[in-house]
Amino acid sequence: MLNNFGFTSPEYFLLIIPFLLFLVFVYKNDKKDVSFLFLKDLKSIYPGDSYFYKIKYLLIFVIFILFLIIMSNPVKEYKKEVIKKYGIDIEIILDISPSMMYNDLIPNRLEVAKDVIINFLDKIEADRVGVIVFAGKPFTSIPLTYDYNFLKEVINKIDINIINQNKKGLFGTAIGDALVLGNSSLKSEKDREKVIILLTDGKANQGLDPLIASKLLKENNIKVYSVGIGRNENYGGFDKSLLVDEETLKKISKETSGKYFRADTNKTFRDIFDEISLLEKTEIETEVIKKQEAKDDIFLYFLIFSIILLSIFIYKKG
Repeated sequence: MLNNFGFTSPEYFLLIIPFLLFLVFVYKNDKKDVSFLFLKDLKSIYPGDSYFYKIKYLLIFVIFILFLIIMSNPVKEYKKEVIKKYGIDIEIILDISPSMMYNDLIPNRLEVAKDVIINFLDKIEADRVGVIVFAGKPFTSIPLTYDYNFLKEVINKIDINIINQNKKGLFGTAIGDALVLGNSSLKSEKDREKVIILLTDGKANQGLDPLIASKLLKENNIKVYSVGIGRNENYGGFDKSLLVDEETLKKISKETSGKYFRADTNKTFRDIFDEISLLEKTEIETEVIKKQEAKDDIFLYFLIFSIILLSIFIYKKG
């Protein structure tokens, strides 16, 4: 029953060193027949030639070790398990240029995108997800992770001001550079399906040509699912030159064996991510170490044994 057990507070075992020094000190004084602390009456309890008197220091040490074990909280440990899951690595690349605040989607393009991404996270299980945000330059917001709650917290806080777009070189739409950063994040994984979900409402006007970036992604077997956001019309006087470049997004997705989607309403946006959540998964083996579980029976074994030894140690005549 005591196989595979450990301790939640093993630092208590460091007390062994000062305690050994203490025993050496007591032993030397005992040899000089000097009374010391609780040992002063040992000779009256056990005659000097008695068996228990001769092993008193061993008993003291064993009792101390047992109490250290109790203080260190012995726990039963679960074995490692290798389980099979089906998952992919997904890098979400999100445009946060000022045009994403446009309200042809309610309340605006960026907020709808964030809500859809968070809803998407509720529908996946074994996929690692990372987030890159970009305007004139891309930045990794969240590295690849399975921690969906953390992802949701960070995504909720994303707004166009997390990149200071008033600074030179940070304003614009650097789709190509964002794709290259996504490639860097995903390419090291060899045995997993790798996907980029590109969300943008504009046209590349900064950095590397997105079509050149798509060739790099193709070499690394990374598919791009591009989503053009917003109504492709002069809605409410919006500048047509800022409308989504569907032609380029379609070419990127075709080059990488992905797919292009158009999110021109809140509903179509949600439907797109529902479809993406059903992508074919790659079977992977994952080693899982289950959490330690405190076992009262282990604790009691050491406690009972300690009490028995202590009772033997202090037991007097009769």
